[in-house]
Amino acid sequence: MNAQNDSHILPSPLSSLSFFPRKPNLPEPQLVTDEISGVIIQNCDGKYVEYWRAIEINPLPSGSLTVQNKCGCIMKVRADTDGDGKADTTLFTLTEINQAKSVSLKAISNLEISCRGGSGHKANGHYSMKVRYVT
Repeated sequence: MNAQNDSHILPSPLSSLSFFPRKPNLPEPQLVTDEISGVIIQNCDGKYVEYWRAIEINPLPSGSLTVQNKCGCIMKVRADTDGDGKADTTLFTLTEINQAKSVSLKAISNLEISCRGGSGHKANGHYSMKVRYVT
């Protein structure tokens, strides 16, 4: 080859992948549904007890909640619905034995219940939740 032809040889173009590396194959986000339930046992002293909390789930889960009062105490049910760490949304109050109420929520990050109705009394009941979130 002569030197004149060698001067016209260009390096091969770099592929766009060398500048923008490929992202690893990430799994598609999955919608998860959890069914959670528990027994309510606490003093009838008006203090709130936390029964459920979402930790490091973003965006917050949505779902439905049912609480059943199995005693004569007055139960107040509240939740954190904006993720600020404060259960400041009262969802409902149960005033009768065997009364149950339900609610559906666009967002929930914890569940708290208080009971009042006399010193020395123990409140009991049941809660169940179906929460949905993306992983």
